[in-house]
Amino acid sequence: MKHWIGGDFGQNLNKLHEKYGDVVRIAPNELSFTNPQAWKSIYGHRQHGQEEMDKDSRFYRSLDDYAPDIITANREEHARLRRLLSHGFSDRSMREQEPMIMQYIDLLVRRLYENSESGTKPLDIVKWYNWTTFDIIGDLAFGESFNCLDNSSYHPWVATLFSSVKAGAFDRISSHYPAIRSLIRMFIPKSLIAKHLVFKQITKEKVEHRMTIEEERPDFFGSILKKKEELVRHQCRLNICC
Repeated sequence: MKHWIGGDFGQNLNKLHEKYGDVVRIAPNELSFTNPQAWKSIYGHRQHGQEEMDKDSRFYRSLDDYAPDIITANREEHARLRRLLSHGFSDRSMREQEPMIMQYIDLLVRRLYENSESGTKPLDIVKWYNWTTFDIIGDLAFGESFNCLDNSSYHPWVATLFSSVKAGAFDRISSHYPAIRSLIRMFIPKSLIAKHLVFKQITKEKVEHRMTIEEERPDFFGSILKKKEELVRHQCRLNICC
């Protein structure tokens, strides 16, 4: 619990593996593996007729208990969502996306040159790489950049995304103690909850904006919009839009 909230769970887990080896028990019914074979056994493709391992609902969960996304979805829903998204990651689509991505790479180089005063002023390169990444994600997912590179700062959506991750840490802890889950969730800082709500609202607005774009774009959302009726039917089935 301490390390989840403190944000150093991964670092602490790595120390445990360095001390005890490839397999470490981190909870009464939870193991952590670092052996490459474990990844194949747990996440790899199954032979015909062989069942996949179910996702641990305590880890793969939504903070709001909404309809599952591609990460938290069960096997059936994951397959359906993956089919909707697969076109955006096809070889053809990725080649068509290349010119757009290169525009942001060129902008990154130009902005680094401008802000470093021709290389004489040090910069936090992590921030600049993050800004580039999220500008590209914004264009591919929502049809418009977050303008992080232009503004040399994080867009509110990006900033609140980080806060949502922190709020999710509290919720993940609560899932291990179902009897007192509601009590643990009361300790989530109100500021994180507020930012999480802002994140959801901005996401909703961004998606609605993308749905108004009629031109063909080789992005992640294009193939989804082509199957919009199927998506709406699915949402109605989950009682989140009907």
